[in-house]
This record gives sequence, C-alpha cells and structure tokens, in this order.
Amino acid sequence: MRADNRKNADRPEPVNKFSEAERQAIVDVCNSERFKSLPPSQIVPTLLDEGLYMGSERTFYRVLEETGQQHHRGSAAKPNRYKPTSWCATGPNQVWSWDIT
Repeated sequence: MRADNRKNADRPEPVNKFSEAERQAIVDVCNSERFKSLPPSQIVPTLLDEGLYMGSERTFYRVLEETGQQHHRGSAAKPNRYKPTSWCATGPNQVWSWDIT
C-alpha cells in the first residue's frame, strides 16, 4: 500500500486570489474614519449602494482576521458581560425586588 502524498502535492495559486494591493485597500476602507466602528456586514452593503464592489462580506472578514483586526473596533466601549448578583435571604425583609410580571 502506498502512502498518501496529497498533502505534499504542488498546488497552483488560485487565479482569483486577491493581490496584496487589493487586500490593503480593504483594510484601508475598514479603518477609514467613516467605517472604523462598523462590521463588514454593514460596510459591504453600504459600498454596494454606492456602486463600489471590493469583495464579498466573507472576504472582508477573512482579510481582517488575517491582519489581526477582527475584534471590537471603534470608539464605543466593549460590552461587559456581568453575571447577575445572586442574593440569599435568611430572614424576612432582607431582600427586596420589583415584580415585573
């Protein structure tokens, strides 16, 4: 039985692969003052409304991930995830809360 050599095969680069200039253009648009706090899911449709197609939404996410920018961007604070406080009453009138039902 022969060993599997598919992992070692020479594969040509895809012909539709973005050039470094195209990738940098996507990063520049995402970091521009206008789009700096928006995700690609809002940037791409806005550009399409203006008649400019730079790449798919997935391409924008992929390029941002590869450049280390796929995280919270912009001036707004990151949302905090706090666990709700749990209270334990050991007697009457120790814990008060509103009934919102």
